Amino acid sequence: MTPILTTLQNLKELDEPLHITIPTGDIIMVKQKGNVEFGNIKLMDVLYIPQFSCNLISIHKLTRDLNCMVTFFVDNCMIQDKVTKKTIRLGDQCDRVYVLKVASQGSSLATQFQNASTLWHARMGHPSHQVLSKLSNHLNFHFNANKLEGCDVCHRSKQCMLLLFLVIIKQIKHLN
Repeated sequence: MTPILTTLQNLKELDEPLHITIPTGDIIMVKQKGNVEFGNIKLMDVLYIPQFSCNLISIHKLTRDLNCMVTFFVDNCMIQDKVTKKTIRLGDQCDRVYVLKVASQGSSLATQFQNASTLWHARMGHPSHQVLSKLSNHLNFHFNANKLEGCDVCHRSKQCMLLLFLVIIKQIKHLN
């Protein structure tokens, strides 16, 4: 639900008006709906309620439409993709209400896989190209090593191993 008409795209009249009880206890009539897109979140059939003072998101509708899960903590909340477990959006608790953070322009908190090879690489626990090629033959899925995009997780894990190796070498030198 939103009170901001300019955020709605594809604004349409409802087939029949809805009567909604708002937090003040007043019953209002809703006549219009539209779609809202903010960052990587696209919500369909958002109700236009000019009497509201803020935007409200139905968790049920959000999780159903985006195929995501929402985890609430004492001070914050997190929206995650169900399949990839990637964070879509974060929110902070403020006055007993969870407020979603606005992603800065040009950045996205969610990662979308561009091809099936990259997706399989992530789902299988980031195995090497050779292992994925062998698995693809046995498990009947298509894997193309040439289409595998740079994997941030693999890159970082190799950096940690190198750092650990350098620390061990340094300790051995001190023992000698």
